[in-house]
Amino acid sequence: MSRDRDPRLDPASADSPCVKVCTLHPDGSHCTGCFRTVEEIALWRRYSAAERRAVLARLDERRAARREAIRARRRERRAGP
Repeated sequence: MSRDRDPRLDPASADSPCVKVCTLHPDGSHCTGCFRTVEEIALWRRYSAAERRAVLARLDERRAARREAIRARRRERRAGP
């Protein structure tokens, strides 16, 4: 399914980007399922469409950063001591 057709990813109509994997990162910075901060989760229903779009953009950035961190750790492990 393309991003354009998935209503969960439409910022104007998105009820929530929640993926039902609700676990806080060990450092408490964000949910490991949807990548939102606790504040973003709490305020989601009050956000305007523009605010939701901004949060969704930040989530994309956080996911990309997480993927890169995982790749970097794998490269370090392969390189060895």
